[in-house]
Amino acid sequence: MNSPQWRRGSSHINDSKSSAPPKGICSFCGQTHLTAEPHIYDYIQEVDEDLLCQICLQPLVAPTDTKCGHTFCYACLNNYLKIQPLCPLDRTVLTSADCQPASLMVKRLVDKLLVKCPISSHCAAAIPRSELEDHLRFRCSGQSYSNKDNSLSNNNEENRESHNLNSSLSCISLPKPEGDPQAFIVEGELSKIEIQRTSSALGIRIVGGCDSPLRCIVVQEIFPDSLIAQDGRLKPGDQLIEVNGDDLTCCTHMQACSALLQATPVLLLTVYRDRADSYSQVFNEETHWITLIKHSKQPIGCKFTTKRYEPGIYVAEVTEGSIAAQEGSLLLDDKILEINGHDTRFARVEEAYLLLQASSRRVDLLISRRSGGGATFPTISHSRSNSYPGTVAEASNISENENGSPVIKTRRSNRPPPERPMQPKYFTITKAPNESLGISVSGGLHGYHSDTPIYITNIQSQGCLGRSGQIKKGDILLSVNGKSLLGMKHAEAIKELKMAATASSVILGIFEGPETSVSASNFVPSWMYWQNLPRILHMPKTIVLHRSSTGSLGFSIVGGKDSVNGDQPIHILLVVHDSPAAREGKLKCGDQILAVNGYRLDGVRHTTAVAMLKNTKNRVVLEVLSWPGTQL
Repeated sequence: MNSPQWRRGSSHINDSKSSAPPKGICSFCGQTHLTAEPHIYDYIQEVDEDLLCQICLQPLVAPTDTKCGHTFCYACLNNYLKIQPLCPLDRTVLTSADCQPASLMVKRLVDKLLVKCPISSHCAAAIPRSELEDHLRFRCSGQSYSNKDNSLSNNNEENRESHNLNSSLSCISLPKPEGDPQAFIVEGELSKIEIQRTSSALGIRIVGGCDSPLRCIVVQEIFPDSLIAQDGRLKPGDQLIEVNGDDLTCCTHMQACSALLQATPVLLLTVYRDRADSYSQVFNEETHWITLIKHSKQPIGCKFTTKRYEPGIYVAEVTEGSIAAQEGSLLLDDKILEINGHDTRFARVEEAYLLLQASSRRVDLLISRRSGGGATFPTISHSRSNSYPGTVAEASNISENENGSPVIKTRRSNRPPPERPMQPKYFTITKAPNESLGISVSGGLHGYHSDTPIYITNIQSQGCLGRSGQIKKGDILLSVNGKSLLGMKHAEAIKELKMAATASSVILGIFEGPETSVSASNFVPSWMYWQNLPRILHMPKTIVLHRSSTGSLGFSIVGGKDSVNGDQPIHILLVVHDSPAAREGKLKCGDQILAVNGYRLDGVRHTTAVAMLKNTKNRVVLEVLSWPGTQL
């Protein structure tokens, strides 16, 4: 999933009628930015790299420390954690509760940085950053122009407490944070939209939640002519970050459903849409050895980062005038494979820096460089990966060595891990001949939404099964008079039930469903209902994809043995529009991938699953388990 590109560029104000920030301008920095973004400043001097946020690569604003010892802008980190609850640098689990304001020393250092007055048409002053607000209010040379505009005078004392993290983001007269009725959803950014709720039903299916491998709420399907379809902005694959101000990133699936179903006249959504162009790049990789000779007191001068879609570390910046810049071989986006013989393909940024610091005068780097494409993948956790193209290998089983690196084996294994056996329930119903069973059922093979077992949606209280009290809504029907219903089409199952109803007794086999309902309306399973069914009730399907001319299959995956929540199945997070996966039409967000070209994904690491998809030829055969999302 792509990281939002937080806007940090400066914008000068040229207004001949007012030198103080007009309405719509932040009172702290004098620039225009959203409430959830850091303040924007025009810095006069070069800032030490130790005072830069490693998310926006700009000087720290409201510096905030993580429990793992890193410092970021408060707004950058807060927005980042809404997308992925991991440290941006070392990938440890991180939430907002694990963060705290940075030390007073760090705050003083960034407060002393010299910045330009943003009202450049009337004032050329250079002042410490912490004094900019007072300068704009009381000392700006264009003050005579600002008497007609008292937009700054509305700030209260709470806004002036810049040491408080919440107040550091308080900007007056900015666009309303709750959303714009006409706003479009921008790829790669958090977008806020407002939808007038004329119906209680939204007309969507959702999957995911913090209690699932997806770890976020994703739109799986939008029903035609529904409220959301008529609005026209949401698409399948969009992640729902907030609803009516409630954070969904830490919600379970059912909690998110409850929040979305709240009866409010207006639906305010914060949405994240992944960038489609991240899934359509073709790269050829070349490896090079680079030798750097360290000089006393002169740094090597390169910054490293990580990427969401691949493990490893990459060159994010080569400092001008440094050893690396003078040598000239190290380029942006180079992947560091080795440092002085130490394998760094799965290393963290801190480990790479330690290896450089511990090295002698000579530093030998083995790097991998991509050619044939120009786009780089955004920086977030490698726990989400897209089906990017790569070198073609012969079909073979891929497992892992001790380092988690893919290892090719010649033996194929299709045996899934053992599972606790299902415990069905069998009982006999005695009734009058030709008396209806008094139940409604749904599901079956080749259903409208997915292949599912036959399950009970409603029970007539006065019917023979209702009187017996031995079944409930949500139970799975396994068999009728000894004949299995598993793998039957819906019409075939109905035929068997009607035939059984002609007799005076019926033997039913059921599996107690993980969910039920006591309301009079029909039972509708949630996405989690299907996730909790035993494997014997799964109905996987085979999907054949052919790579596009760019080499991409067009979907991203989450999960794996090394995921944040422990060993998780591999699931599809996003199907890219107009990709091979989308054109085939059977893959959906939330689907589980069981096998790739016959090789099972049970218990593999995320990186191994990526390698299995990467090392396939143009024809890729997927075994997929597809369940319908929760209908809202």
